[in-house]
Amino acid sequence: MMLRGLSLVAAAVVAFMPVVASAHGPTRQITEVDVKVVPVTGYEAWMSVKGEGDKSTVEWKSKFYRGFVNNDPPKELDDDAALAAITGVFKTGMEALKKKIEGGS
Repeated sequence: MMLRGLSLVAAAVVAFMPVVASAHGPTRQITEVDVKVVPVTGYEAWMSVKGEGDKSTVEWKSKFYRGFVNNDPPKELDDDAALAAITGVFKTGMEALKKKIEGGS
């Protein structure tokens, strides 16, 4: 399922690894990314869904390195920039998923 709201991020992604099983559940890796758009490297993410009666909880976790992995990164590739970018991806993605599941377009 393609989630709307991730198109800006998708434009930055050059290559994905196939979804693979891991100890965390289905895992997705971004193997190449334009760090000018999403300032991270080594991004790996996984989602899980847990049913709770008539509700479900979606958990989305990831791990990544900042866009510049050496010492003294430029501000646009530092830890804060990486965290802000991935937080934005999560927020947009979860909002789009919620809207899709609840029947919105």
